[in-house]
Amino acid sequence: MAGQGSGEQLERAARQLPRLRKLLEIWELDQHPNGVVVTADNSYLLDIPADATDAARFLRLASRGSELLREAPEQAGSVLNEALECGGGPLSWTPGRGCSAGPRPPSSKSG
Repeated sequence: MAGQGSGEQLERAARQLPRLRKLLEIWELDQHPNGVVVTADNSYLLDIPADATDAARFLRLASRGSELLREAPEQAGSVLNEALECGGGPLSWTPGRGCSAGPRPPSSKSG
């Protein structure tokens, strides 16, 4: 699953596209731009800062955690755990198959 969704996940996403397109058309973005969802060449784009995505946040935190392993190992664990939370759950590595995400564990936080 390294870098791509399963066939079932892609099919589920594809089934949602008509609903999403209809919602975006209702917003009439050409007449009422909102600065986040923009139209371009009969497509929709999200115009958000790169650091606003989970992927960018993960990379930033993972890099910082890696630095902390050398500089202040006692702080590295919490930063690396925070990075893992960006992906929705624990990761596992299978030789020859790469990295895959597991299901998000139940939250231990009470709120």
